[in-house]
Amino acid sequence: MFQSIGSGAASIFFGLGQFYGSEAGMSFIGRFQQKPFDVFKFASDLGLGTGWGKMTPQFTGDTLDVKIENCCFCEGIQMNQPVCFESAGIMTATLSGIAREEITVKESDCMAKGDSFCNFKVNVPEGLRHHLRSSE
Repeated sequence: MFQSIGSGAASIFFGLGQFYGSEAGMSFIGRFQQKPFDVFKFASDLGLGTGWGKMTPQFTGDTLDVKIENCCFCEGIQMNQPVCFESAGIMTATLSGIAREEITVKESDCMAKGDSFCNFKVNVPEGLRHHLRSSE
């Protein structure tokens, strides 16, 4: 798919993820009253049940790492760069909604590159760090 669409694939899939993440994220936020780890737990269970992969968040310092095992977005793809733009868009929109400010999500590891799982680095602003610390 990425070869046929070309360089615009990243922004298309990231935009789709942002749309989904903003819609789903608002629902999750209302349900879990701004508790990010509860949102991640629900999203992880949902992702696992729908075949998107197993998502595990790990908060250290001012960084949130989100590991996705068996990621459906890059399964069977071989590329020299990360390709899980939709996952990055979903996390960006959902976490930006929780923090009420723009969040940056960057994929550092990707199964499409030959890594054993996909991993996303999330730059966590202070307001969201407080929620993450209180959830541990």
